[in-house]
Amino acid sequence: MELNVFIKDLEASLIRRGIHPEIAGRHVSTLQRTFTEDDLREIGQIQSPAEVEEIAESIALILTKNKIRSREPEKSSQPHHTDQASERTPPPAPKPPVENAPLKPADEFKPRDEITWLGQEDDEDFFEVSDGADKTQKGFYTFWGAFVLTLPITLTLTAAFFGLFAGVFAALAAILVGLIAGVIAMAALGAGVSLVGIIFGVTQLFSFAAAGLYEIGLGVMVIGIVMISCILVYNIAVRFLPWVMGKVAVLLRFTCGKLRDLFLHLRRECYRL
Repeated sequence: MELNVFIKDLEASLIRRGIHPEIAGRHVSTLQRTFTEDDLREIGQIQSPAEVEEIAESIALILTKNKIRSREPEKSSQPHHTDQASERTPPPAPKPPVENAPLKPADEFKPRDEITWLGQEDDEDFFEVSDGADKTQKGFYTFWGAFVLTLPITLTLTAAFFGLFAGVFAALAAILVGLIAGVIAMAALGAGVSLVGIIFGVTQLFSFAAAGLYEIGLGVMVIGIVMISCILVYNIAVRFLPWVMGKVAVLLRFTCGKLRDLFLHLRRECYRL
C-alpha cells in the first residue's frame, strides 16, 4: 500500500471512530513525520484495509485515554454532587487495543499524541533550542565580551588540560617502548646465563657428575623464569597499555564533549539576558 493511501485511510478510519476530523488530521500528520525506514517498508507490505483498521483502533484508544485524562481537572473543579453523579454513571470503558498490528505499537507515539491532543506545541519544536531564537543584544555582547576578557585564562586552562593528556599519552608510550626493550634485554640476558650454565654443567659431567647436573638444572630453571617473565611483560606492553591508552582517549573525548556542552549552555543562557 502506498504511503499517501495509507495516510488517507488511517485518517478516515479515525474519523469513523468518533475522532474529530481536525484532531485526526493533525495526529496523522504528526505521526507521519515519525515514520522510519522500517515503518515505511511495513506500510508497503499492507494489503488489506482491515490492517489499517487495526492500527486506527489502537490509535483511537490512546486518543480516547488522553481525552479522558485531559478532562479530569475539569471534573475535580465541579461541585460535590457532580462528582457523585459521575461516580454513579462512569464513562464507558474504551475498547481494548487490537494485537498483532503490522506497525510498531502505537504506545510508542504516546508523548507526541498527548502534546497534539492538548493543543501544545510539537515536541520537535519544544526541544529544539536555537541560538538566535531569543537572543538579545545585551546577552550577545555580554557573552562575547566576557569571552574575550577571559581568553588568557581560558587559553591557559586549555593548554594545561591538553598538556595533561599529552603527558599521559607520552608517559604511556614511553613505558610501552621501555617494556619492549626490557623484554628484548631480559631474553638476551636470560639466554646467555642459561647457555653458560648448561654448557658449564655439561663439561662438569665427566669430572664431577653431581655438580654438572646441578649447573644444567640451574640453567634450565633460568630459561623457564626468563620465559615466564618475558611473556608477562610482553602482554603488559602489547595488550594492557594500549587498552589503557584507549580508555584515556575515551576520557579525553568525553571531557571535550562536556566542555562543548558547557560552552553552548553558557552562551544560550547569556543570550537570554
